[in-house]
Amino acid sequence: MLRNETYIGKARYNSTKSIVPVHPIKKEKYKRIKKTSRMIRPKEEWLYAPVPAIISEELYNSARAKLENNLKFSARRKKYEYLLTGLVKCTCGRNCAGEAAQGGKHLYYRCADRIYSYPLKPTCKQPPINARVVDTLVWQGVSKFMSDDSLLKEQAALWCERNTDRSNYDSHIINNIRGDLDKAKNEEERYVKAYGAGMLSLEQLQQHVQGVKAKISSFEAQLGDKGSQLKDLQATAPEESEIDNFALLAKQTLLDLSFESKKAILQNVVDKVVATQKEVLIYGYLPIEENIDVALCSIHRNHRPPKCRQIHTL
Repeated sequence: MLRNETYIGKARYNSTKSIVPVHPIKKEKYKRIKKTSRMIRPKEEWLYAPVPAIISEELYNSARAKLENNLKFSARRKKYEYLLTGLVKCTCGRNCAGEAAQGGKHLYYRCADRIYSYPLKPTCKQPPINARVVDTLVWQGVSKFMSDDSLLKEQAALWCERNTDRSNYDSHIINNIRGDLDKAKNEEERYVKAYGAGMLSLEQLQQHVQGVKAKISSFEAQLGDKGSQLKDLQATAPEESEIDNFALLAKQTLLDLSFESKKAILQNVVDKVVATQKEVLIYGYLPIEENIDVALCSIHRNHRPPKCRQIHTL
């Protein structure tokens, strides 16, 4: 349910196609049906049909984000703790994994290309970076940014400007999709009128209308996606007084935090850290709206139903 869009009212089809298997299990000389494997089509070719929704799209997206975070930050069998677990990326695009030397005396972040390329030689030649140095630099940079009201106001102004440009562009795209949707509905109506006038048989009507209905479903799904994106872009920026209060609270709170608290803050505000031995680039954002957090509330040792609660991310 957490990965199937049918439960939010979007039943998809035409998402796969038949292909000839690259590595067939049975290598026979003759096969009556050659295309015995399936391959996922590009998402642009998927067709959607509206169905009754069981859960809201907001809850579905929150659950998917929670699943991705669990996959990214789940506790694994590790011997040493790293502040930036799951956040450090190499310049080649691969993730960086923690690596210890001399029994944990020295900790490093090293590109995982050597793991994915094994038994071949790794293609990435980036040397490992000192984990303690990177952890310290990233935490200092994030805490300084969160406690500096002038930087926060500057970024808030840039955020509003970018969102205005993107919302204008998305509004133009939505208008184009609505135009295509109206054309498809008019086409369906013309086929029905032609059938009523006796110009088409029932089989011909069904054949023509089936493709038109698929286009209508696709356009409606695109409208829903673009509409939700436009709604996110139209969020209002915080006022200057709210930014001042947040910066003051950050100054008082970020001075003395535990390792786990620092780690939780970085996982919430940092998307990725691209680090080399010469520079460290931090990519992330501060959420400014209320969102839905999906958690498990245990009421019995064999019963853990999901529970939703509103949490202000700031």
